[in-house]
Amino acid sequence: MKDNIVETELQGILTGLYADSIMFNLGCRTYKGLPMGNISIPKMSKNSGVFWESEIGTAKASGVTFENVILTPKRITAFLDISKMMLA
Repeated sequence: MKDNIVETELQGILTGLYADSIMFNLGCRTYKGLPMGNISIPKMSKNSGVFWESEIGTAKASGVTFENVILTPKRITAFLDISKMMLA
């Protein structure tokens, strides 16, 4: 006997909440499709590259330095009792 198979796509329970999340209104960013593990982002740590000099004065070295900001994966956890009626 040949059965008909109907594909069922399951959606995450929180998917609908992301659009109205207050975190996005506060300016938080989300990064999707990132590789597993830590991410290193370069940052200018000292910005003193602009000086006033005379018309024939010698330019000074800016002393700009760079460092890395390491982003590590984190998650927030919570436990909340939800009834079947609330889910409906």
